[in-house]
Amino acid sequence: MVYRGKPSKSCRNCRRRDIKCDRKANGCSQCSRAGVSCPGYPNPTDLIICDETSSTIDKRRRAEIYPISLHTFPNSIPARLLPSIEIHAKNLFISQYVTDTDKANLFTYMRVFWPPGSVKFPLLSTVVKAVWLAFFSFSHQSAPALHDARVSYGSALMLTTTAIQSPTIVKENSTLMSLLLLSVYERLIYWEGNIIPSNAHLRGALGLALYREDDQFNDPIRMNILLGLSEFIILDCLAHETDIPQDLLTLRSRVMENVAASPKWRFLELLLEYAQLKEMLRYGVPPELAMSDADRLMGRLEDISHALPPLNYRKDIRPSETTSITYPDHNTRRSWNNMRVIRVLLADIIREQCTISLSGTEITDPVLISQKLHDSICIIVSGCSEICSSASGNGTLGAASGNVSSVQISTLFFHLYAAYTFDILPQELKQQLRQRLRDLGEGQLPGIQRLMNQLLQETNAYEKNFWKVWVRLGKENFSI
Repeated sequence: MVYRGKPSKSCRNCRRRDIKCDRKANGCSQCSRAGVSCPGYPNPTDLIICDETSSTIDKRRRAEIYPISLHTFPNSIPARLLPSIEIHAKNLFISQYVTDTDKANLFTYMRVFWPPGSVKFPLLSTVVKAVWLAFFSFSHQSAPALHDARVSYGSALMLTTTAIQSPTIVKENSTLMSLLLLSVYERLIYWEGNIIPSNAHLRGALGLALYREDDQFNDPIRMNILLGLSEFIILDCLAHETDIPQDLLTLRSRVMENVAASPKWRFLELLLEYAQLKEMLRYGVPPELAMSDADRLMGRLEDISHALPPLNYRKDIRPSETTSITYPDHNTRRSWNNMRVIRVLLADIIREQCTISLSGTEITDPVLISQKLHDSICIIVSGCSEICSSASGNGTLGAASGNVSSVQISTLFFHLYAAYTFDILPQELKQQLRQRLRDLGEGQLPGIQRLMNQLLQETNAYEKNFWKVWVRLGKENFSI
């Protein structure tokens, strides 16, 4: 039984027609004009009580026959059981930056610090949370993740201040690792257009590395972090077009005095000397000296290449030729392409300096300079062609290479992009490079795909300095 309130004062006909009833004694005027008899008016003292027993019984019977069950929707999961944004962000970050069978990801060695309970001070766990939320926000354009990332970043900065003031915590590997991760956070959050974010965290990490005694070089985890720190700083200087910090040169000297030169450290040393050569060119150096240094570094690069798995590496190919190189795994392809990028950069320095020399009035041997100019162009075209070939069917999706992850695609995108920025390449090769860049951008996470498309539209902005692209996109070590 349901109470429906008091009845209306109007007659039933007026209520049905939804018009005003004048309630005359012998019948309302509205019914009279309509030619119908007025049914009279309800008793205002009555109450409206409806019996809905049968309706209620019918509803209950239908509910028993057609129950609402999760089994009706096998893909439905209660909201309280769905993974949170933080869990999604954590899994995404680990898959992109940490987990890698080839140990090439930027922070593969970070596994030793996990689970967070192994480190008593909460700095690292707070920083990691900020970074994985920032990466999730960048990848999925998620505003809630961005808000949570900034909150965690604020907490991490306060904990960093506390850690630096502690004589014991400041020396721990987890503190140095945290500063490296904070620099990645800056890359993900604060990059707008071509403005490169602050490198204050990298400078702080370099200061912490110099603060420790030489016994740190006996710790393999510490050495991995120092290798990553040195690489970060060098690439940051190349992207900023700034000088190499004197503190990094001091750290390099201390490392080389205490550690055997492995291929990774030798390649890093060569990368550092290339950055110093670019620094010399900014301040002005005679073309002959610049070409001599570039030739010397190319010779050292050739020596380092002997540490890589042997390939059918042709130094001089014509633009119309195609190369077919099969790589045993992605790590081998990545290492060779890193070598090729440095090689074509050194050749480009020689090409530019030869052009400057030939335009001058005091040329001692124009024939020799012209030959060096021709050779440097051949090296550039050859190296870029081999990078392009590495992204072909045999190089990328062949049986030996296995599945190509998003991380590997980001690295390969950078290699192709670096090759594409050279304006002296044949038009056919340029078109192949651009098409493969477009293909790699398909199917990526929304934020990464948007960045790749943006980079393809703004190639002119990166022709003189494509290291900015690596800083924005790279998730693996630029090493061998």
